[in-house]
Amino acid sequence: MNKLLIVSILLLVLNGCTAYQEKGNWQQYLLLKSSGGYTEQKTGSQAYSIEYEGVAALGMPKTRIYWDQRAAELCLGGYNVIEKNEEYYSTRNYSGTPGITTEHRHPRIKGKIECKTL
Repeated sequence: MNKLLIVSILLLVLNGCTAYQEKGNWQQYLLLKSSGGYTEQKTGSQAYSIEYEGVAALGMPKTRIYWDQRAAELCLGGYNVIEKNEEYYSTRNYSGTPGITTEHRHPRIKGKIECKTL
C-alpha cells in the first residue's frame, strides 16, 4: 500500500515538472509554481496575449521555443508579434534546514500576437 502511495505522489509531482503545458490552478494549490506553463487571453478577433513561465532549469532559450509554439498553435496561418517582453522572476523555497532557503530564477515571456489571415 505504501509503495502505491509513493508511486502516485511521484507521478503527480513529475507531471507538474512537464515543461510545455497550460498553467492551471492545481499547480498553485500544490505549490508547484516552478513547473511553469502558458496562459493566454483572446484580446481581439485575431489577437492574443500570451504569457509563458518557464522552468528555471531549462532557461530562457527553451522558454522562447515554448512561447513560439503556443503562438503557432493559436494562429495556424502564422502570426505577427506585436509586443514581446522577456524577464526573470525569483522564488524562494524552504530547504528543510532551519534558516536555509534556496532561490530559483525562472524565465517568463509576456507578449501579444496577431494572427495572419488565411
